[in-house]
Amino acid sequence: MLSKCSNCGSSREYDPEKKKLVCPNCKSEAEEIAVKDRTENTCPECGAPQENADKKVTYRCPYCHNWIILENKLEGPYSVKKIMPFTMGRKKAMGNMKTAFDNIPFMPNDFISSEREKDLKGVYVPFFLYDVEAKGEYKYTGEMLNSWDTGNTTYTKHDVYDIDRPYSGVVSAPIDASDEINDDIVDALAPFDNGDMEEFNTKYLPGFEMHIFDKNPDSEEYKKRAIDWADVTVQDALEDSVTGFTGIGISSKQGDLNIKEHAYTYRPLYVYDYKYGKKSYQVYLNGTNDRVSGIAPIDKKKLTAHYIFEIVCAIIGAVSLVQIFALLI
Repeated sequence: MLSKCSNCGSSREYDPEKKKLVCPNCKSEAEEIAVKDRTENTCPECGAPQENADKKVTYRCPYCHNWIILENKLEGPYSVKKIMPFTMGRKKAMGNMKTAFDNIPFMPNDFISSEREKDLKGVYVPFFLYDVEAKGEYKYTGEMLNSWDTGNTTYTKHDVYDIDRPYSGVVSAPIDASDEINDDIVDALAPFDNGDMEEFNTKYLPGFEMHIFDKNPDSEEYKKRAIDWADVTVQDALEDSVTGFTGIGISSKQGDLNIKEHAYTYRPLYVYDYKYGKKSYQVYLNGTNDRVSGIAPIDKKKLTAHYIFEIVCAIIGAVSLVQIFALLI
């Protein structure tokens, strides 16, 4: 499938802020993709052979630069039900990155410059969305400490309360399902609001890469991650409901967490790859909010200049003190 502009023939891309397909050449807009079928292993526009696309659902032809969607990778057992579309464009994402790194000293001057906006790559990352049925009860102890003074004496009252918090419902547990991006990075970019999920539509894809599902949702590893995620979510929600105490603690807990079903979904990330010297630095950004995760490089020239300045200032200060002492003698 190819997203083709009906006016000028360029490849349209999805604009997250306009929520439409926009041609970067003539700026015309469209609600849906104008389809052109893809021939096996070739670009449907220029006919060039396509390589290194095994793990991608969407990618850009390196020859004619049109965005290609491999629909067959979204069918059968990997049929996608939901997608969380990008809600911000590259300009706003770069603004979030500038805010996150603005106070970091000794960065290269162009690390967060506007000219680098084009280097932000939008990627749809595959997620398994598990529905976990949760039912049980937490028992807490809540402590209340009150102190008061009477004359020269301080009195303290310590009360302990028993608190019951039963729970029952379904928890949605999103677990990333790709080898392309580290799990810890995805966790650092949470939360993703499940309320932003939409019914899957290929119009959201042009302009962004999409990775295939290369994990098994029925594996014990992934089911355990979903159960653990749901367990922490339940515990956090219940603890947040216990308020007004000086301190709280769990006295006991019991319950069951069972996976009912799972669905194939996608969530949006921006990936920024910056090369400095012989090393690459990656920064990852949530495509729907201001969450940023990554490390900035250090400009060695700036760092060296800073230390030279500090040394010079220290020398000047020492010389000044000697001169002052000389005048006093």
